[in-house]
Amino acid sequence: MNQRAVMRFPISAGAAGLPACVAALRAVLHTDTAPLGLVPAGSAPHERAMAAAVEADAPVAGDEAGVILPTSGATGEPRGVVLGRAGLRAAARLSMTPIGPPGLWLAALPLTSIGGLMCVVRAAESEFDPVAWPGIGGAERFTPESFAATAQETVLQAQHLGVPAYTSLVPTQLTRVLRSGTATDALAGFRRVLVGGAALSPRTRAIAESRGIKIMTTYGATETCGGVIYDGAPLAEVDVTITEAGTIAVGGPTLALGYRFRPDLDREHFVDGRFLTADLGRWRDGHLDVLGRSDNVIKVGGVKVSTTAVTEALLSHPRVLDALTVAVPNAEWGLVPTAYVVLDDPIPEAALAAMREELSDLVSERCGRAARPREIVVGSELPQLPSGKAGIFGGKHPSGRDSRPT
Repeated sequence: MNQRAVMRFPISAGAAGLPACVAALRAVLHTDTAPLGLVPAGSAPHERAMAAAVEADAPVAGDEAGVILPTSGATGEPRGVVLGRAGLRAAARLSMTPIGPPGLWLAALPLTSIGGLMCVVRAAESEFDPVAWPGIGGAERFTPESFAATAQETVLQAQHLGVPAYTSLVPTQLTRVLRSGTATDALAGFRRVLVGGAALSPRTRAIAESRGIKIMTTYGATETCGGVIYDGAPLAEVDVTITEAGTIAVGGPTLALGYRFRPDLDREHFVDGRFLTADLGRWRDGHLDVLGRSDNVIKVGGVKVSTTAVTEALLSHPRVLDALTVAVPNAEWGLVPTAYVVLDDPIPEAALAAMREELSDLVSERCGRAARPREIVVGSELPQLPSGKAGIFGGKHPSGRDSRPT
């Protein structure tokens, strides 16, 4: 099998590097140029780990490799995923049916994440260069004000071109947008707003749609070239099944070629032409419900507790816009769930204790007493990974602060 060199392609934070990335992707998708190893240009520990997973100095086997993208989920060890040219093109082509015709994309997620990359791939497959939010990739904090300005410009530019405007966000970003009338109005001008990367609160979706925002939830992974399930329905040509273990398996033309330097993971996850996820799922009325990860289970005093199930219980509360549950060490119980919650409106300090108790009772009722969060942190936003997703690194915020409340 041929060995091909990989072109290391550092992605700097901010919008300046987007045009070069679009041009490089267009070349990769439609010519026999060297595959791109997309890596963050920064030197933070998590960025160095992502770059090491790609390691562009070593060749890659085969002629089909197009992009090598680092991924690590919420807290896992980074690994490089080899995405094929045909798979990336198929993902862009097939997604047009649920999303809509080619248009102008606003990229607000890091280009080294699959959500951000697919915005650029869809744009690269059309004649319209994407627009980048200036803070993309961590150049600045995502605020409703900064996003609103770019969103307004994108809508106006799309109207001038006579095409629809699109963007892709994670739930935490959408929650922030909804705090600003200006940002909300700007987002309502988009034909479609894809929301993925984590569970979306029914309350958040209802508020967004009541304000004219056209939400479409997506489910997928880096290993499937991003979203393959749109509002619970698989893309055409994509075959989604539930394994005997209750986890989701994906087959079809969008699958990655495998992992960089990790044949052990290839054997575990790429089996008989399918990608075996660690996500639990079930079919309901012909649509897929994603129930969270099978490995997000801890033992609390010998009782198994799913942190995903705790989060889902919290999200069912009518006042909860966003939630995250993590496991933290505890001297008595080993590990215990700690929850972070964003409410639809600020709550007086005097009422916080009652709200925490109400949320804890809800979790106990749905998931059992062992699942009751030992701490519930009510704030204006969740701890956030560099990708924009809610999450923590090994018990700490990405900034290095301890994730446990003080």
